[in-house]
Amino acid sequence: MLCGPTVALVVAALAQMPEARATCAAPVEEGSWLNDDPNTTAIVRVQLRYQCQDQVLDGAPYPPGAAWYVAVSGRCEPDNCAWAEVPATRLENGDIYVAYDHGFAVHHVRIRASKSRPGELWIWTATSFVDAARRGYQTSAWFHRLT
Repeated sequence: MLCGPTVALVVAALAQMPEARATCAAPVEEGSWLNDDPNTTAIVRVQLRYQCQDQVLDGAPYPPGAAWYVAVSGRCEPDNCAWAEVPATRLENGDIYVAYDHGFAVHHVRIRASKSRPGELWIWTATSFVDAARRGYQTSAWFHRLT
């Protein structure tokens, strides 16, 4: 049992210790990205937002929600179409995955930071249509960070 001067020393030592906190470094994918091909007919721009969940509250990550959010803009005329920001998932292989259900079609989007082209993202999209008469398709493209 601690008492007297020993307790005072322990309390003083604890008071001088830095506060323990987990920190989240900004992932390389976070930010705004633009398709390298200005004439693309597919995805034009992607916004990736990371929500640091470095705390646990009642056994669940805090703040609540997904760690990743993705907002896509697709090529439309006369203006590009914003697909809205939706929660995304980081897969075991490191890709960020999100699905957009537009009612008539579902777009499965996978995003990967390039190891061979530093500072760029590779984005692959598979589109399938509800109408069986319409054939699905896939696209892929390189994206660079908007400054």
